Amino acid sequence: MIAQAPPQPPPRAKPAEPERPPLAILGTVLSGRDGIGIFMEDATTNVVRLHTGQGYAGWVLRTVSRREARLEKGEAIATLRLPASREAQPAPVAATPPGVKPGNAVVPAAVAQHAPTALVERRRRD
Repeated sequence: MIAQAPPQPPPRAKPAEPERPPLAILGTVLSGRDGIGIFMEDATTNVVRLHTGQGYAGWVLRTVSRREARLEKGEAIATLRLPASREAQPAPVAATPPGVKPGNAVVPAAVAQHAPTALVERRRRD
């Protein structure tokens, strides 16, 4: 009698990617108990504004904080976060061109700090 090989187990299915909202976060607005999330649709780049409790494509906006929004769809939870603010990034450093002494370097306009025009005008009126 010929021994038969044991049956091969069925191939494992690749785990499904977690579902996510079809939105990218652009900003948040906090006002008392209400929060607003401002998003961009992935497919169309249309801007979508949702108040806490409103839904989009089956996802409901549950909470909004300063830098993130949490959406739920059934048991799935997705937290969309804004990228780090520019204040958290180091300030640009002006390089000294070759042949110029460090004390005589001219700071490029992009690095120079200027007061906004509206602020300067308001100071003159006061």
